[in-house]
Amino acid sequence: MKLSLLSWSVSDNNVIKSTASTMLTKFEKYWNVIHNVMSVAIVLDPRYKLKLINYFFPKLYGNEARSEIMQVRNVITKLFEEYKKKHNAKQGASWKRQCETNVFEGRGSTLSKSTWELDFENMLSEDDGLEKTELDDYLAEKLLPNGEGFDILMWWKCNGSKFPILQKFARDILVIPISSVASESSFSMSGNKVTKQRNRLKAETVGALMCSQSWLRKELQARGWVGDGPGISPKSKGEGIKFPASVGDGDGDGKPAPSPPHCHP
Repeated sequence: MKLSLLSWSVSDNNVIKSTASTMLTKFEKYWNVIHNVMSVAIVLDPRYKLKLINYFFPKLYGNEARSEIMQVRNVITKLFEEYKKKHNAKQGASWKRQCETNVFEGRGSTLSKSTWELDFENMLSEDDGLEKTELDDYLAEKLLPNGEGFDILMWWKCNGSKFPILQKFARDILVIPISSVASESSFSMSGNKVTKQRNRLKAETVGALMCSQSWLRKELQARGWVGDGPGISPKSKGEGIKFPASVGDGDGDGKPAPSPPHCHP
């Protein structure tokens, strides 16, 4: 989307150029907030990983692409280290330390270490810092083919034994909704039901009203009587319209309409 807006903002058509510039300003406002999280989500997709970041960021950021890529790498590394600490704590790090204490308890803990032993331990600590992590192994693996029907959540579920820390990481990142439109729409719809005059409705009643409205509109849309928006479409105006059983007084014979099934909000 940003690439399209950038191309439109330099259009020869002044109307397109002005509109695209305004849209780009609005886009940047939200992009600067969420682009790190979205980039991390892309890295956690085994079909793309960092390869897609390395491909698109030069097009998006130009000369600043290298610093932006490094920022994404730093964010995902920092988050991975936090999940790693939590994972190690749950795996019983204290039990491991207790076992090591029992192994060496008879050797005399008060003995001073020689110089070569201290140097040797320092070398080992440096080697531990260079040891490949689970994240490094994941990024080093070959990308999966980009085929249709790929279920990323199922892939992480199946590869949890191979990447246990990253699995918890992906579980928390990939469930973040890409847009808040659905939740905002629900609150907006409920606002039409709970008004100042009807502010004591129970949650079950509000949920039933919202579900009933959705069911009725879908049925009328399927019959071509209403459009996508509110109200009746022009082609449904006129006489002789027989509403279905779920609208008005049942099936048109004067009998009451059947009660809708229980609806969970």
